[in-house]
Amino acid sequence: MGWRQHKVAVEYDGAHHWTNRAQRAWDIDREAHLSSLGWTLIRVSATQLTTRPQTILTRTHQALARSASGT
Repeated sequence: MGWRQHKVAVEYDGAHHWTNRAQRAWDIDREAHLSSLGWTLIRVSATQLTTRPQTILTRTHQALARSASGT
């Protein structure tokens, strides 16, 4: 999920993102590419979704606020 106008994206990383070496390498390269384009990527795990959803909301809110303020 993302906000193109703010260059903020939230992505869920399932187990295969950590256990599959090729997927992990692709994720690292993709994150570096998005960062070079000015995107903020907020990565989310199952534990965060189920036990700490407020953390995700806080990080997303902060990233969107930074984007809106131009910093």
